[in-house]
Amino acid sequence: MACNVVAIGGGHGLSATLRAVRRYADDICGVVTVGDDGGSTGRLRRAGWDVVPGDLRKSLVALAPPESLLAAGLEHRFEAGEVAGHTAGNLLLGAMMRECGGDLIAVLDALGEALGTVGRVLPAAVNPVTLLGETSEGWVRGQVEVASTTNLVRLGFEPADPMVPGDAVDAIVAADQVILGPGSLYTSVLAAAAVPGLNALCGSPGYLSSIVSQSFTLPPACARPCQPCLFSKRPPKARSTTSWSYSANACERGRLCSLVKPCGIISLSNAGFGDGPL
Repeated sequence: MACNVVAIGGGHGLSATLRAVRRYADDICGVVTVGDDGGSTGRLRRAGWDVVPGDLRKSLVALAPPESLLAAGLEHRFEAGEVAGHTAGNLLLGAMMRECGGDLIAVLDALGEALGTVGRVLPAAVNPVTLLGETSEGWVRGQVEVASTTNLVRLGFEPADPMVPGDAVDAIVAADQVILGPGSLYTSVLAAAAVPGLNALCGSPGYLSSIVSQSFTLPPACARPCQPCLFSKRPPKARSTTSWSYSANACERGRLCSLVKPCGIISLSNAGFGDGPL
């Protein structure tokens, strides 16, 4: 029986998820945040490049053959000169965007074909967005600021309702399994899942505020079970988002609701989780 999986999020958490699900999924799609403004990606945005390559690059590499020399080259980070701190893949994605007139999906598909990826990577929005975080004292602007703010009550975007790729919507509707996370709640998971065009598929705003401790099912029109996931380097404890008992019961019911396959959860150590810069 075919298993179509969509993983939504960003950063190292999403790339670890994609490495894990490729062990059992027949069709994979990563839907990736385009709100990053830190590190190499942030430098490119501030320089006027209309591209947010870091999370997208990591997701493509996660779906490439493990021995791929091209994938290794894309991950190479320069250490000296004007390009110090940039990865080759970020610069290549930016250059390809300029060469093709800004068609990000065409760039991702072309690079995925060159890499020989086992799935597809799509942006959560067609164009880069700026994350906005509301606190009791007002709003903070940008992914870096949102990540360092602890009293957030709401997440927003600029533009407020960015265009979502139709292919991303189609993938979610057709999926047998939708995975949210793991990763930073506001700057990775919700930075993708709370984009209005995807939020309408992934659940209500009330749900999204408690995503780390709740599971939910998509609206009847989609009827796709979803499970937010957190990775841990140790077996999850009783109140963890990804519980052994919940996953086992989900498998018995034939509903793949977390990072599971018939024999159990795919461990973090096998997924290849990392903490390096994007």
